[in-house]
Amino acid sequence: MLGKELNADWLIIDDERARAAAASAGFNIMGLAGMLLLAKQIELIPSVAPLLDDLKKKNFRLSDKIYREVVKKAGEK
Repeated sequence: MLGKELNADWLIIDDERARAAAASAGFNIMGLAGMLLLAKQIELIPSVAPLLDDLKKKNFRLSDKIYREVVKKAGEK
């Protein structure tokens, strides 16, 4: 709802059901891991792995598969 009210082009969503709903409503979506990767690609941060590690330590749900994909795309590890 907020995305529509704000006429957002992109939504940052990690929850699977919310992502599906947003995609079906026509929004472009990206998760937090994707945002971190983008931040590295445009040189706002030096690396993504330490940030992802910190998130996982704080019980942020991130699959090992997504972790590996993002770290690999970032050219780390």
